[in-house]
Amino acid sequence: MIMNVQKPYLLEEYIMANKKNKTKTTLLGSLFNSKAKIATASIIAAAIILIIVILIIREGSYGKLIIDNNSGIDLEYVKTSFVNEDSLVDSGMQTGKIAAGEKLTSAMEPIDLEGTESNLEVAFKLAGYDEMFTDVGFFNQRFYGNIKISFSKTDDPDIIKIKIKASNGLFQSSSVNCNVEYEIDLEEGIILD
Repeated sequence: MIMNVQKPYLLEEYIMANKKNKTKTTLLGSLFNSKAKIATASIIAAAIILIIVILIIREGSYGKLIIDNNSGIDLEYVKTSFVNEDSLVDSGMQTGKIAAGEKLTSAMEPIDLEGTESNLEVAFKLAGYDEMFTDVGFFNQRFYGNIKISFSKTDDPDIIKIKIKASNGLFQSSSVNCNVEYEIDLEEGIILD
């Protein structure tokens, strides 16, 4: 009787034979299999929805006047109004006293500034000093956004900084442009450019 004897595979030969038959799975390859496509698409869709929700919430938080007083001096008042070359465009807003270190947030109604080419006039009185004012920015469309006015200390005790920023939303428009920073010389009673 003749037996057919097969040569036993060595472990190395077995591994080499299987490597030739197997398809290599790479990260890029795994992104294109059906389960990975669904997972990848789900993650991308969730990220897009999250971004949209954040933008909606952020846009909905507009319509405020925010005054932050970190100057070390009480503010007796801050008045804001929109003006153009000819006259006052709106009746404006006036705050009461804002103590040093306090922050005031007030709701603002939308203001139609379409075609007015207005500026924001900010008048303020620091305790113990005369009233000062400045005209800033350019507003030529309906304004429904935030105005933030910040007063802060500097290294020089006679100089404080004022920053005024206004925008209608997350994205700047050429019709609403207001982002300035000035120094106030308390000894001279003037706003420096």
